[in-house]
Amino acid sequence: MRAVEGAGDPKETPERLELLARLRDPQPGDATLPAEADLYLRHNPEDEEVKTARERLPSLDESE
Repeated sequence: MRAVEGAGDPKETPERLELLARLRDPQPGDATLPAEADLYLRHNPEDEEVKTARERLPSLDESE
């Protein structure tokens, strides 16, 4: 996942929109999604929409 940089609205980048779509409808086999969201948020910590969607992801360890 690349950091959002440059001109234009960073909320309209294809990478961000794809990440948001995946966060809103996580698939069981998408084990890298939490890490990808965390990486995105390291570079874009002010993106509340992605942050909220990331927080709603089910826990990876549900064995407890």
